[in-house]
Amino acid sequence: MLCLGSWQALEGRRRPAVRSWARAVEAAERLAMPWELAWGQLQLGRNLGPGEHAPNGLDQAALLERAAAGFEAMGCSAEAGQRRDLAAGRSAERSR
Repeated sequence: MLCLGSWQALEGRRRPAVRSWARAVEAAERLAMPWELAWGQLQLGRNLGPGEHAPNGLDQAALLERAAAGFEAMGCSAEAGQRRDLAAGRSAERSR
């Protein structure tokens, strides 16, 4: 589902992509797949617009923060730092 969402995004089909990534997050949670969970949250967070929420109710900042925490928990601290920077940048853009 992660790959399907990426393909849909490349085709310019953002809404189906968001739905695919949301299903990927749900499946990763259910199957205890931490990398896929963090990656799905990252993709959702990157692709939601200001004020939009994922099907699970989380907004962009919350998804990016959860993705960063997930990567960090797996020992991917550089990856987590980049995601936190991205989340902070998105928050700063919205406050302008």
